[in-house]
Amino acid sequence: MIELIGDLGFCYGVNHAIETLSKAAEENHSVFLTHPLLHNKKENESLLRKNHASVLSPETDTANGAVVFSAHGHAPDEEKEYPHARLYDATCPLILRRYEAISKAGDLAIVFLGKRGHQETVAFMGRFPDFLFVDCRGDIEKQLDAMKLEGKRTGLVPQTTVGKSVYDRCLVYLKTKTDLRFALPICPIYEKRHNDVLTYFAGKNPSQYYLVVCGDLSSSNANELLTSALVSYPGLAGTIAMEASDINLADVAPRQIVLCSSTSASRESVLRLKAELEKKTEKDQ
Repeated sequence: MIELIGDLGFCYGVNHAIETLSKAAEENHSVFLTHPLLHNKKENESLLRKNHASVLSPETDTANGAVVFSAHGHAPDEEKEYPHARLYDATCPLILRRYEAISKAGDLAIVFLGKRGHQETVAFMGRFPDFLFVDCRGDIEKQLDAMKLEGKRTGLVPQTTVGKSVYDRCLVYLKTKTDLRFALPICPIYEKRHNDVLTYFAGKNPSQYYLVVCGDLSSSNANELLTSALVSYPGLAGTIAMEASDINLADVAPRQIVLCSSTSASRESVLRLKAELEKKTEKDQ
């Protein structure tokens, strides 16, 4: 049997984006996405087929059609590119609340911690060009040292799915060396799944387990779930997959497979992957 860890399926923000896309499809003949709705190729392809939609290309004529912005947010200037289309904003409500809260933050040096080039980062930096950007994949302390923030009034805004350990390092630095006035948390749904995975392996021999994160390799939260577990429990092995064929089961045996869900994989996809893995492992036994 394949054991499931934590909650399954899309997060609230992704479900909100799917509802927005469905509404656009009901109200318009032509529907276009500025970016993939979420970071999962298979889920996006399914959603595009279901909602007779397509991703924009430079040649796309959006006149009299609907343009849907992704769950990760977008810079306001993007909306000006489609003057003759109906616009639908699928931005995650958590991100929208952050935009509003930050607008009222006052005169602070605000640090944005995120992945360079990620759509959420692009959207935040487009809306708040005075933010100080820290790349979560680089040397956190070195980047912050270069900003010379000692003693200044600061705020911290993380990409919602940035790694918890990286977020904690940035938070400690700002608390220690600056007058930190506020620090927004990472996404609570993602953080709960992260904690559920780490709690599952506490007290176990990690070398006996193989962790499969149901998700796409392009997904930040899927990568962070896997990386955090592998770093926290040396000896644990694992991968990110959407189908059983993505996994070489010869590399797994004799470990016990456990399965968790990224926030960009549907509940149906997780359960289908579980069933596929159980069928394959039973056949190989």
